[in-house]
Amino acid sequence: MGLQATSLNTLSLARRYMIGTVLTGIGWMAFNFVMTYDLDKAAEKEREENHSDDALLFDDGDIRWQAISVMVLPGMVWFLCCLRAWQFQHLISEAEVEAEERIRSEFATVVTRAEGNGDDDNHAEGQAADANHDEELTLQNESARIS
Repeated sequence: MGLQATSLNTLSLARRYMIGTVLTGIGWMAFNFVMTYDLDKAAEKEREENHSDDALLFDDGDIRWQAISVMVLPGMVWFLCCLRAWQFQHLISEAEVEAEERIRSEFATVVTRAEGNGDDDNHAEGQAADANHDEELTLQNESARIS
């Protein structure tokens, strides 16, 4: 989805990519925490069964803290991935807003010229209006899509 979002540059794909990245990161971190906790708990149980008096035994809080501390570096990587996905969708959002404003501005200019020149004595302005015809049709449909 990330490749499709970057090649098509649509806001909906960029948002889905961002949400997918965040959910995948959260899911992976939760899975990694559970797996690390279970492995550490099993290792601690084995140490208890062997009655190793020389080793310091950990309680559940220590095991949880150890599992969390193992996840610091992967957590930072996932945070950066989510941040970049948010930045990408924000950039696409700003570009779409800017394009909508530009189209509205050009449409207002065309309408102003058409109202000011009721007669057809300036052919060049008529050609400029024809060039913007697709954008005008897009704005008439209350949709600011750039084609």
